[in-house]
Amino acid sequence: MLALTAATAVLLAPRCANVKKIRFRGAESASAIIMLLQARGLSEVSGDFCREITDATLSVMIKMNKNRPQRLVYTIEDGKVNGFDLQNNHLNASFDFVFESYNPNRKVSLYYDSAAVLVTYHEQTIAFDSIEPFYQRRHNVTKFGVKPMARSVPLGGKVSNNLRLEQSSGEIVLEVELTARVRIKIGIWKSSRSTLTIFCKNVKVHLDSSKAFERTSCGTHS
Repeated sequence: MLALTAATAVLLAPRCANVKKIRFRGAESASAIIMLLQARGLSEVSGDFCREITDATLSVMIKMNKNRPQRLVYTIEDGKVNGFDLQNNHLNASFDFVFESYNPNRKVSLYYDSAAVLVTYHEQTIAFDSIEPFYQRRHNVTKFGVKPMARSVPLGGKVSNNLRLEQSSGEIVLEVELTARVRIKIGIWKSSRSTLTIFCKNVKVHLDSSKAFERTSCGTHS
């Protein structure tokens, strides 16, 4: 008897004759399938493995393990601020950021069905923007711009004071977060939508537009 894992499923696959390549709807990963099967009481597999698991489920297990995607790499390549105006603890400003998304996968592409960008300063949201849906191809670098706006945003007294100090220095340090609803495509198979969050810390923008922006690396979680 063997513990039920995705790797075990792949090793046992040759025992199963006539495996049908059927899409298993609602299953987004091999680990999700394992959890579903274990919830139904199947915790171990033996010689009768083929009678206890559907061909469709096994097919997805094999496919997902062969095509386990690598994480995409996100950076902010450029960042600017225009019309920065802080008066009476209210902020008006127009930000302009250019994101770069590197997809290292040769068999995986992504649909970004919707996305929103938040700019925060000391944990307070100061600007917002939404992004039109787009598609990122396999093994591809995609750049896209966002233009979050701050329109008479009220700030707490401490936040306003700190922001005013950074304004006097000519450099403002922000956090930029992009939240997207995405689908993964591998061949003809498409996942259901899931949430991807891209977070970029220590994003430095200069009030003097002649100063160069420092490229910023971002992290992700989903």
